[in-house]
Amino acid sequence: MCASQGLAGMEQLVGIPGVVGGALHGNAGSHVADIGQWTVGATVMTRTGEIVVRDSADLHFSHRDSSLNELVILEAELEFEQDDPHALTQKMQQNWIVAKAKQPIIGQYAGCIFKDPGGVSASSLIEDAGLKGERIGEVAICERNANFMVAEPGAQCDDLLSLIDLVRSRVSEQLGVDLEPQIEIW
Repeated sequence: MCASQGLAGMEQLVGIPGVVGGALHGNAGSHVADIGQWTVGATVMTRTGEIVVRDSADLHFSHRDSSLNELVILEAELEFEQDDPHALTQKMQQNWIVAKAKQPIIGQYAGCIFKDPGGVSASSLIEDAGLKGERIGEVAICERNANFMVAEPGAQCDDLLSLIDLVRSRVSEQLGVDLEPQIEIW
């Protein structure tokens, strides 16, 4: 919708699954942009039920993190720049093709698990630790992008959690890097 209206920015996030509230909470983004850079305000409901309006001075975004940690994000105000709708659509299509080429094939259920520690991708660290293709039960590290875990039919939550623990411990032991999950585990 943004591209068709000539609103530039969101085309950088094409292919990222989720909803606006979740994207804001975790500052969803690509290697070039994140949703936080366009966010100028948000209305939230705290855990106590209080409705609070936050402006840009109250908002803080960093890599896959934000100050919007309240229970519910009710509304957000985003500000974009004008650009040519046709050019934005083309850019969005290119970004989609590039993003999908790095992700699991259609029909597989997957999630990007770890934050990139500064200067290097989590995917390359997982590969360097020799974990690409590693499997526990019906959950495996994706062959296309080692930062994705693919859950096949019959997968159990414990399989995923065990694989996450294995990756974190092996990368830490072999490469001295502590990977931090970008997903929230309750």
